[in-house]
Amino acid sequence: MSESPIMTELEVRERVPLSRSTRWRQEKVGRFPRRFQISARKVGYHRTEVEDWLRDPAAWRHRHVGAK
Repeated sequence: MSESPIMTELEVRERVPLSRSTRWRQEKVGRFPRRFQISARKVGYHRTEVEDWLRDPAAWRHRHVGAK
């Protein structure tokens, strides 16, 4: 079975070495991929965005902040 293109909060928490509140602050300033609403009580992240960030956070930030 292939992986879903969406990562849940739990999956992100297991892979990313930042607390939930730190990730939220980083999202607000463009230093971490933005979450999106899946349902009324569930958010998700684009798997490719999180994996790109995990490989090289500085390069990810440069690509995404510079693109705005």
